[in-house]
Formats: sequence, structure tokens, C-alpha cells
Amino acid sequence: MSDIGCVSDLSIHFDKIPIYAAGVMMVTSQVWIFCLLIYPLRRMETQIKAPITGPSGKLSKQFRRANILATISMAICTFSDTFTLILVSSVVPISMPLCFPLTVYDFTLMVNIFSLMLSLEDFRKTVL
Repeated sequence: MSDIGCVSDLSIHFDKIPIYAAGVMMVTSQVWIFCLLIYPLRRMETQIKAPITGPSGKLSKQFRRANILATISMAICTFSDTFTLILVSSVVPISMPLCFPLTVYDFTLMVNIFSLMLSLEDFRKTVL
């Protein structure tokens, strides 16, 4: 029993392949979800073919803004997940309590949720 909480058994060697496989699946699933979101927006934008200065030009600007916000949100989510994977698998010593890596993953989840909220057009109303 440890005085600092639940820790990994140091006598057992853990293979890093499952951690890296989970990281690849995390990033790949985010890219797929991003593509499933962006494709309909791009398709609708090209079907409208509206001039930027007309009354329907506002709709074209909204599509462009939605694409940019979704791209930024996906980049933030991918970066935070990759950073967390590197941090937990390489930097955090194995003798740390298990609550620390789990807290890091929870922090990453919070960053992902916040970046998704920022991708909404009226995120100020949502947050405030």
C-alpha cells in the first residue's frame, strides 16, 4: 500500500503501444469528425455561389466564418490531445499517483469542450 495514493506497480513493465494506438485513434477520429462537418459546409457554400456584396453575400461570409472557426477548434483539440498523450506517456514518471494523469486527461477534455464552444457563432451568449 502506498502513502501517496494509487500508484502503478513498478515491478510490472507496461508497453507504450496501447497508449500510442489510443493517441492515433484520438487524432484520427477528430480529423474524420472535422471532415464530416466541413464537407457539407463547403458544398453548400459552392452551391450558393453568391457574390460577397449582395444580401446573400452575408450567408457566404457566415459559411466562411463557420469553416474558419471549425478549423481552429479542430486544431486546438488535436494539439491538446497530442500534447496530453506526449505528457502522460513520456514526461510523467510511472511512480506518480494515477490521479495525476487522469487529471491531465480531464483538463484536456475541458480544453476540447471550451474550443468547441468557441466554434459556435454566438459563443458569448453560450458562455455568459
